[in-house]
Amino acid sequence: DYARAMLSAVRPDNLDDLVAARMTRQALFERDMPARMWFIMDENTLRRPIGGASVMREQLERLLEHGQDPRSVIQVVPSTVAAHAGLAGPFTVLSFTEGPDVLYVDGFSQGRIALDSNEVAAASHAYDLLRADALSPGKSADLIGTHLKGLT
Repeated sequence: DYARAMLSAVRPDNLDDLVAARMTRQALFERDMPARMWFIMDENTLRRPIGGASVMREQLERLLEHGQDPRSVIQVVPSTVAAHAGLAGPFTVLSFTEGPDVLYVDGFSQGRIALDSNEVAAASHAYDLLRADALSPGKSADLIGTHLKGLT
């Protein structure tokens, strides 16, 4: 519901396809041995009730649930941090047991994969800066819980 509400904001002709593609990411959490994942988000994403209070409540509950998984870390950059290294947009650094790290940058109409080692290194540095600005996982969960309680 959250993905549908978020993606429908741009009124695409292929909303069902976009939602289905976005939901394939959920398979990462459902494996017997899920990948290790570390998420950092801006507190403003917790404040925007995408899809309404009930949809946002489900989304925040899911974040808290995944944050309890020992293979996942969720951190929030609080709104008291005025500027941070993630303001240019969402990105993901993918690390593998074999081969070099890869950068995935989300864009307006599509994402792109970057293999250039300098670009991947710059993204890794930005990620380190984000981790330094973010609350600890425990304090992040408390903040998510505060926003959850504020939904009526």
